[in-house]
Amino acid sequence: MNDLRDLVDEATPDNTPGFDGVLARRVQRNRRRRGLVAVAGASALVAATGLAVQLGGSNDDERPAPAPTISPTPTPSPSEINRPDPTYTFSDTPPRVVLRAPERDVRLTTWLGCWTGPSGDLECVEDEPVPLADLPDVGSPEAVEFWFGVKGWTFDAELTQLGSDCPRSESTKAVPTRANWFRLDPAGFAGDYRVDLTGYGPHAEFKGVPTSMSFVWHTPVDGPVDQPRARVSDASLELSDLGFQPTSATAQLTITGANGETTTRQLPSGNNDDCGVESQGGLYFEGDFIDPGIPELGPSPYRYRVRLTLDGTTYIGTAISEDGAYVDPRGAGPGTGTTDVIWSPPLPVYTG
Repeated sequence: MNDLRDLVDEATPDNTPGFDGVLARRVQRNRRRRGLVAVAGASALVAATGLAVQLGGSNDDERPAPAPTISPTPTPSPSEINRPDPTYTFSDTPPRVVLRAPERDVRLTTWLGCWTGPSGDLECVEDEPVPLADLPDVGSPEAVEFWFGVKGWTFDAELTQLGSDCPRSESTKAVPTRANWFRLDPAGFAGDYRVDLTGYGPHAEFKGVPTSMSFVWHTPVDGPVDQPRARVSDASLELSDLGFQPTSATAQLTITGANGETTTRQLPSGNNDDCGVESQGGLYFEGDFIDPGIPELGPSPYRYRVRLTLDGTTYIGTAISEDGAYVDPRGAGPGTGTTDVIWSPPLPVYTG
């Protein structure tokens, strides 16, 4: 994977000056912060209704008054808050994402990204993700609305569980709601999450260059759960978002060429720590890329059959490649060096 400098240099027009302030190191996309962090939620506001007293009867008997009803005052949605929109004027200072919380607007700190202003100078920041203790906490709204000062951007989000030594992560996308405004709905089961928000600009100098910032959100309702996925190549198998982290796992890969020749190999597990690949629910297997059996198979398409055993349960996966470009057998189109695997029975889904 290219580092941030390479991505920027490839995407930047020829007349854009280079930059010397970018740090040499590359921030990994999915840095995990482990440990339990206590965060305080916003306290609910309540309002008491008055007592309704009803008198009746010809003998002036007073009927008992109903008990007072106490109900929470609904928290206004961000779009209902009567507060001026943030503003931004194009300049060499980049815009910042602004979260709209009920009581205040919160400007997020960008820890990864680049910006070109009117001067044409490219300014980049490539820091470590902001520590959890320093992140703003938006409380527990059912959705988070935010503003960004430049049109045409899109935003992805990754929600990583807090309070777990092996956290799970869920991926989702922000939805545009009106000019410069977006809504982020929960993903995964209700709980405490670090949210890594990543924006992508429409212009040439921003293509492929992520802009990342983070905050804490205590989601009060469930959202969609990422489904298990597996990708296979000639010598590797990667699984993500499994319903559980298996204690034992083996993988056997059989490849059949268009001429009917077949090769079978065991794929040793590789680079798996106690929490799997990047987060809980991930596994990675890697075999020998230099294998004389592959050229002997002849021309594509190649058919893949994976025999995967997780904690004693066996799953059979199939996939097809064609002309060196790996193709999803369900007709979803070409991939990028690996292809999705179809499983029988289906891989286990996370249920909380």
